[in-house]
Amino acid sequence: MNENEINSQESLFSDPEPWESWETSLVVWCISIGVITDFSKLKGMGRLALLYAIALFLIIAPIAYIVAYLFHHGMVPPLVTT
Repeated sequence: MNENEINSQESLFSDPEPWESWETSLVVWCISIGVITDFSKLKGMGRLALLYAIALFLIIAPIAYIVAYLFHHGMVPPLVTT
């Protein structure tokens, strides 16, 4: 990107990319589900949520880190030069 592209209003206020529209729709949909949910009816879900949190931090996340390391081992990020 050069200075003209950064300062132009066209680059700031252009039409969103297709994934941005999809992402916004997904966020609004998820928020609406949270708003209409009656949490008083979910009394037995505390143990399940605790089990999920433990599984996420002790099983799922380490596996994801290992797979990411295997795929990106030795890669060097691009250097910014001026």
